[in-house]
Amino acid sequence: MQQRKAAAAAVAAAARGRRGHIVAPMRYSMMMIPLFDDAVELYRATMTLATCICILAVDFNCFPARFTKQEAFGFSLMDLGVGSYAFSLGLSASRRASLGYAWRRYIKSVAVLLLLGLLRLTAITLTKYHVDDKEYGRHWNFFFTLAALKAALAFIPQRLSAVCGILVLLVHQTLLSAAGLQHTVLHEPRADNFMSQNREGLVSSVGCLAVSLLGCAAGASLHNSCTDGHWKTAARRAAAWGFAAWAGVAVLSGVFDSQPSRRVANASFVVWTVANNLVLLAGCFVAYQWSYMTAFSLRNYLSRFQLQLFLLANVMTGAVNLSINTRAVSDSVAVIVVVGYTAALAYCRWWPVLLFLLSLVVCRFLSAN
Repeated sequence: MQQRKAAAAAVAAAARGRRGHIVAPMRYSMMMIPLFDDAVELYRATMTLATCICILAVDFNCFPARFTKQEAFGFSLMDLGVGSYAFSLGLSASRRASLGYAWRRYIKSVAVLLLLGLLRLTAITLTKYHVDDKEYGRHWNFFFTLAALKAALAFIPQRLSAVCGILVLLVHQTLLSAAGLQHTVLHEPRADNFMSQNREGLVSSVGCLAVSLLGCAAGASLHNSCTDGHWKTAARRAAAWGFAAWAGVAVLSGVFDSQPSRRVANASFVVWTVANNLVLLAGCFVAYQWSYMTAFSLRNYLSRFQLQLFLLANVMTGAVNLSINTRAVSDSVAVIVVVGYTAALAYCRWWPVLLFLLSLVVCRFLSAN
């Protein structure tokens, strides 16, 4: 018996990593209980890659029209983008207490988001790149929305995130419906002031805050389940909440005639976004069982550098549109460009991106001659 204990202790000591964590052998990876952070990492990586692919693919004719952003009401694949990032911020905020939340680090991340937003605005202004004002407004963009959400989440206690999320959602929907804010955003002409010029971005940020708060509440509950070792309970809980939210969307759309609108982030849009992200997260809890140690570096890269990749994807998308007429190329050329662009983003190195941009310069030169 003592020899067995000594052997077990030796195996455990040999399996310890640098920080004292037990590392399971590869042959037992299928039996490991996934941690909350690992499932969220897979979720963030999946969302990042899908978003980056869509922002370029939508410029080609081969991209199905049903997946493009809806102008006023309705929902599609690309309408999930900003809402999914808002939900992801909430999941990250749910871990701030256990990860040693630091104000200095939090302020730095908000400042980085604001800087990215200013860089994108400057680049668009200097290159005169066409951007639809109906998406976020004239000056507002995706990074400013994320900065506002991250700053707001810092002042809301985690234990009150569910209550605050529901209150924000109710107040926001009341202003949209009873106060006529929705009609103003969607139909009124723009006045010559900052609020009116950027009304879509400012108004939708409030709805996205509700998404983030609900994501924070869901993340805290699911993390507790994973901490107790019940990953199946966490997966079932996320799926059940997601399907319940889908039922709520059906009630809001069918009974109250409230169609989802990304431009104002109304109640239907918020509930629909939360539903889709919860179901995707539930799938990631299950998929992690078969993906542990599989393409780990790629998954970690896509999750860790989420915003940097999104900014790089925007730059590369702009380079493609300035180099070729995306509406005139054939479907086969479009597929080649999108596959090359995706490979350059996902390869985790700088030289594929440079090679991709150089190929665009060559295409531009050949088309000019």
